[in-house]
Amino acid sequence: MKNIVFSGKLEFLNLAELIQLIGNNGSTGILEIRHSAASALGVIYFLNGNPVDAHAGKARGLPAVYDLFGWQSGEFFFSEESARRHKVISKNRMEIILDGLRMVDDGKTKILGVRSVDTHLSPLSVSHDKMLEVKGPLVDYIYVVDEESFLDGQIVAAEGKHGSWIWVVLEGMVDIVKETKRGPEVILRLSEGAFVGSFASFLPGDHVRSAAAIAKGNVQLGVLDAPRLAGEFASLSPTFRRILISLDKRLKEVTSRLLEIREKKLDGLEVPKGLEPFSLDGERKDKLFFIKKGQLAIVRHTDYGHIQLAKLVKGDIFGYLSFVQTGHEPFSAAVYASSDLEVTEIDEEALQVEYAKQSNTLKNLLEHTIACTTITTQLVMDAFLKAKSGTGKR
Repeated sequence: MKNIVFSGKLEFLNLAELIQLIGNNGSTGILEIRHSAASALGVIYFLNGNPVDAHAGKARGLPAVYDLFGWQSGEFFFSEESARRHKVISKNRMEIILDGLRMVDDGKTKILGVRSVDTHLSPLSVSHDKMLEVKGPLVDYIYVVDEESFLDGQIVAAEGKHGSWIWVVLEGMVDIVKETKRGPEVILRLSEGAFVGSFASFLPGDHVRSAAAIAKGNVQLGVLDAPRLAGEFASLSPTFRRILISLDKRLKEVTSRLLEIREKKLDGLEVPKGLEPFSLDGERKDKLFFIKKGQLAIVRHTDYGHIQLAKLVKGDIFGYLSFVQTGHEPFSAAVYASSDLEVTEIDEEALQVEYAKQSNTLKNLLEHTIACTTITTQLVMDAFLKAKSGTGKR
């Protein structure tokens, strides 16, 4: 390997943390992992922070990455260099981390080395009896204009109240909580580098908080420069702004699905009547689209039936965001559409250029929204399968 920029032991930084670290830095290069019990090296190739190919023994591509989550000890080396590999991995890194950790927890991945009992250091944990923690990248202190301290249980932001401030977690943890008929429901737990607030704060008019943020233990938060960020948001192209708002809306929708399932409201989750399966030809499956007319439903298929994750209407976007390598569809979910659907393909090359010009804080807020949506979607699927398997309905 040439130009090794960092190395260490997996006992100190596990694979989930390494993928997150490389992704947050947007690095291009090769991650090499060595284990004394493995007959060959494990290698993951990254392009702009996203895994594009891998090999570990006889496994190639995504299966190889999942195998490497089982390497609980060993050494790693990351070199910044051209990967020069064909892209065979399409999942975004947060989905990969979630799936990889889950496969280890479920005993589907062979373990090499001694598995650590403490998963707190992972960017997120998928243990069934632990709360997921969402972490972020290193904080850009240029955008922090003040710091605030909160004691355990103190409300940072109240659900249903007006407010447009956005914070970044400097120390400690913050629970995102929704009120339900059964009482407060914790959705996510935010840790260092994660954001409290959303792109909706930049829209005109009063912003009403869709969930509460409550300190879990003693917390130190950085208050972000809201006027500066709002100015950046306003300077974006209409298409880019629409994408950010559509992603923010998607997060709110999957959160609503999660609460509905936890409250046993399962009957309204099927594919809406009048919508039919929608498919794209092979050359357009990794494209991004704007809905001009009609509506779409993003649907996951399971052994216990279909579940609608989100409803998209005129003005929303769907497809694959290649510049951040994410999308619920068409790779991870099916799309159902109304007969009057009209869409326009979005020029992603122009988006890529615009994205590259943005501040790290705006980029991190985008990544944070995607990470929270991915994690909440997985919680929806877990809750749905648990509820359905418990009733015996198929």
